[in-house]
This record gives sequence, C-alpha cells and structure tokens, in this order.
Amino acid sequence: MEMFRTYDGRVSLTSDTWTSTYGEPFVCVTAHWIDDDWLLQQRIICFEAMEEAHNGFNIKLCIVSCCKNFHLVDKIFSISLDNATANTSAMQFLKEDPSIKLVLDGSLMHVRCCAHILNLCVQDELDELRALLEPIRNVIRWTRAARSAKRIFKQKCEEYGLRKKVIALDTPTRWNSTYKLLHDAIAYRDVLTDMYNESRRWMDNSLPMIIGH
Repeated sequence: MEMFRTYDGRVSLTSDTWTSTYGEPFVCVTAHWIDDDWLLQQRIICFEAMEEAHNGFNIKLCIVSCCKNFHLVDKIFSISLDNATANTSAMQFLKEDPSIKLVLDGSLMHVRCCAHILNLCVQDELDELRALLEPIRNVIRWTRAARSAKRIFKQKCEEYGLRKKVIALDTPTRWNSTYKLLHDAIAYRDVLTDMYNESRRWMDNSLPMIIGH
C-alpha cells in the first residue's frame, strides 16, 4: 500500500462491480500509471466482496476507501467505468467528496468504458438475429438441464464421432461469447440439429433447425 506514497504523478483507475454465478457480489479497482521509465504500469489495488447494495453511494465509498489506503486521494486523474446508472451516480458523489483532489474539479474524471459502449452496439445488432439464435440457445439449455437430454446428447456425439462437450451459452455482457456459442454449434451442428428436431414439442416450434447449412 506504500507504492504510491512517493509517486509524483497522476493515476487513472478502472473499476467494475458484478455478481458471480453463485450470487456473490464483488468489486475490483485497477490502477494505471506511467512509471519513471515511461512504462505503462497497472495493478489491481482492490478485489473484495461488496456486501452492500451496488448503488452509487456505496461504489463511491469503496473507491474512496481504496484511494485512501493507497495514498491516491490527491493523485487521481480519471476513472473508467461502464455506463450503469449507479456508476454515473458514484462519479457525481465522488466529485462532491472533499477528501479527493481532482483535476479541473473532476471535469475529466469520468471516462465511460468504450468496451461497454461497443458491447451495447453489438447486443443491439444481435437482437436483430434473435429468431435465429434462440433455437440454438434453447436446445443447448435443454442438453444442460434435462438428464434425458444429456444422455441423448452423449449418444449423438458418439454416433457422429464427436467428443462430448459442454457448450457454453452466450451472455449479454460478453459479445464474443455469442461467437464462441456459434463456433461450437457449427462444430456440433449435426448433433444439435437431431436433438432439436426430436424435441420440437418441448421447444414449441414446428420448424426444424439446421445449423451451418
């Protein structure tokens, strides 16, 4: 925690909060700075459970606590976060906190995450493909949730000479997860197509699905 005590420069932060697949909330803060040899450095300075609600005030408290622990209260240049409303609120609370000394009264502090903006654009376009993607997602959900489907999936993989594999569903927070989903679906298209056609009543869809043809 002493690494920034004598640092004579500005540090930018990136931060994110999320809930794990087990329902556990976490917060992470990473510091980015240029060292005396003009090399870009970065270190995770906070990674901990966040038991409080993920609202703007609590996010602000976490960032302030981290800055105080690492002697950064007068060294912050900017903070990059995604576009969640709570993050925008947190930045406003931070600007009003007298313990944090900001450049130009914080007018340069809040940097919206460009990767998150890009993901919003990608998700908007993927929404146009929902009719094509949902049948694939549905059959994969079935193969993961139902014991009988798992057994059929294993049998179909053996029939087509493929290794049994758990195909991960995509998630809206990671645009490349849809690419990975389709990549695996194409590799297992014969298996998934057979399973889908056998389970049309479960899917409530009368049209057969053909992947990659």
